[in-house]
This record gives sequence, C-alpha cells and structure tokens, in this order.
Amino acid sequence: MEITKAVDPLIKTLKDENEHVRSESIEALIEIGKPAVESLIKALKDESGLVQTLAKIALEKIKMKKLNIK
Repeated sequence: MEITKAVDPLIKTLKDENEHVRSESIEALIEIGKPAVESLIKALKDESGLVQTLAKIALEKIKMKKLNIK
C-alpha cells in the first residue's frame, strides 16, 4: 500500500516547530487510520511530551472514526 509509506514521515513531522505542520500531520494520520495505528502507538513512547499527546489524540480520533462517533 502506497499510503502506508506516508506514515513514518508524518510521525516525524509531529516534532515540527510549526503548529500548522503538526496539525496537518495529525489530520493526515487520522485519515490514514488503521495503517497508522502501530506507528502512533510507538509515538506514545517518544521522548517529546508533545509527540506523545498528539499521538494519543490521533489514536482517540481514529477509534472514534471507526466507531462512527463524532
């Protein structure tokens, strides 16, 4: 799958200084959904608290999307 190739670069951009870049990355990871979950789980252990928080948010939104909760 081509889309899974985008996951790791998007995870790396969660450390970007630009808030807009981080926001767009999160939205893309949420849209990717299940293929991004494993990398997002790994990101929960990142040294950056911000990355951990963003990964948690993305995982929660992916779960809500799967359950069709808005």
